[in-house]
Amino acid sequence: MADGRADAMVGDDLLIAGFGARLRDVKLEIAGLRLTTERYGVALRSGDPVACRKINEVITSMYADGTMKDLLDKHLGRVGFRFETELPRLETC
Repeated sequence: MADGRADAMVGDDLLIAGFGARLRDVKLEIAGLRLTTERYGVALRSGDPVACRKINEVITSMYADGTMKDLLDKHLGRVGFRFETELPRLETC
């Protein structure tokens, strides 16, 4: 697959984009299919509302000031992938 011989691969779109960004001689396009409603998260100690609120603040600020978009462009930009640039629904603490 890493040598470009595969016609298609199925999996989590963000993981495929990360894999594709590492390929040098292969252009990878991500189809706009959403196969799951899986959400991503940050693990933290259970019962720590202070840390939870702080993490939510940092995530919110990264979307608000464009940091998240810049990071996605920098690390995954060479892959044909449409990034979510809107702040996702955050868990309550």
